[in-house]
Amino acid sequence: MASEPLDDGPVQAHISPAKVYVGIFAALFVLTLLMVKITSHDCGAVTTVAGVVIATLQASLVAAFFMHLSHGRVFNTLTLLAALFLLGIFLLLTHEDLANRGRVSADNGTRILPRTEEWAPGGMSSADRLPRLPPKAPAL
Repeated sequence: MASEPLDDGPVQAHISPAKVYVGIFAALFVLTLLMVKITSHDCGAVTTVAGVVIATLQASLVAAFFMHLSHGRVFNTLTLLAALFLLGIFLLLTHEDLANRGRVSADNGTRILPRTEEWAPGGMSSADRLPRLPPKAPAL
């Protein structure tokens, strides 16, 4: 028994003029040159932030035009924006964690792990370390 092929509905062709793609290529090229220029100078956190902003602009151009999000359903665009928002939260929490590692605890003023009596991790230099605790005497 032969079945009829399933119909996917009307085909939605998004044909853009060549000028649009040339403009996108030029924008991506200029943004790449700008990123190389900015990241070649070490300006600390500003360099990182500028690189992330430029990369986000490039990804937005690619997603909007080459993935056809500008012509597609709003749900697809909202899904992408939600994913980027959650990625941003993840990156901010990671940054907060890395920025606060290796600080002295205000509660007890120590950088020693209580269970193992080893140095607490977090990128501390040897000059920042507290003197090592003496070994515990065996219990009698």
